[in-house]
Amino acid sequence: MFPSIEACMERFARISNTPRIGLDRERAVNALIKLENGYMLKRDPDNGNRKPIGEERVDAAPADARNVGELGMVKTPTILVRGTKSDRFSPETVARFTKEMPHIPQKTVDSQHDVSRMAPDALVAHVREFIGTEAEQNGR
Repeated sequence: MFPSIEACMERFARISNTPRIGLDRERAVNALIKLENGYMLKRDPDNGNRKPIGEERVDAAPADARNVGELGMVKTPTILVRGTKSDRFSPETVARFTKEMPHIPQKTVDSQHDVSRMAPDALVAHVREFIGTEAEQNGR
């Protein structure tokens, strides 16, 4: 529980792998639910709760398994860019993804989980390369 949105942001801003909730007030507002005695996260930061508070969706599988399964449903050309210092996906999940989704290229960047904030130039370079490769393969 947090007494205010700002208190939540301050708490997350102190984490070495600062999530955006610690930097972006709008994101913090969307991540919190107001209760009688303060604010609480709708979802456990480690995806431990299967039913986010205030939302109807219930996920039956652990987060890692859901992510691999959901990516398997994507039919358009896709690239996965991961931070090498991220702790969000276990090595087993990465291995499973690599085995089950060989058609989805993976690129890594020197960052933690928030690639777009911590390594924006590397992310853009990988995406540009991917778009150019896809366009070339499709005759565009």
